[in-house]
Amino acid sequence: MKKKAIPLIITLVACLITCIVSIIQRVEFSVFFIRFLVVLAIFGVISIIIAVVINKNFPDEEEDDNKKDDKDEEKSSDKDNSSNENVNSNENDNSDEDDEFEDEEDY
Repeated sequence: MKKKAIPLIITLVACLITCIVSIIQRVEFSVFFIRFLVVLAIFGVISIIIAVVINKNFPDEEEDDNKKDDKDEEKSSDKDNSSNENVNSNENDNSDEDDEFEDEEDY
């Protein structure tokens, strides 16, 4: 579900209900407009708070998948680096052995 639309939907529903009630009560335009602005402001703030709480308690699955992929990539790059270091150290060890053989041939 798209969580970004939650504040918008809550605010619009509250404003729609306010409009319907004001029309049924046949209030003047100035009273209608003041009610509308008050409801818009109050429910706008409330809906943003609700959206923040929902986002903290129910994180997006896509974000979780991206975090897992990033961690897997870091682990694989660490393994690649350590294997490259092992290969380099083995090459250095082999070169030392070659030097030893050369020294023994001279005797």
